[in-house]
Amino acid sequence: MTGQADIQGLIPAGETKQLSLPVQVHFLKLFRAVKGARGKSEIPYTADFSLFVKPPAINKLRLPMQRKGTLKLPTAQGLLNRAIPLLKK
Repeated sequence: MTGQADIQGLIPAGETKQLSLPVQVHFLKLFRAVKGARGKSEIPYTADFSLFVKPPAINKLRLPMQRKGTLKLPTAQGLLNRAIPLLKK
């Protein structure tokens, strides 16, 4: 995935804020990853990203971040269960 957003605002010290970012999914890469997981119910992922911040009176700072986890792969039955209500509309 790739993406970026110009989000402006303040986050006071000691507080947290959830940010939503638009991303583009590279389906060919996603397809290859899922194809390689044949027979598995989930696949591991690593997301490397950066947050750029501009504190007062200081140049822009880059904060590198990483998140690791697993994604559950949908089953054929699960996809079918989601599609049936859409087909009834």
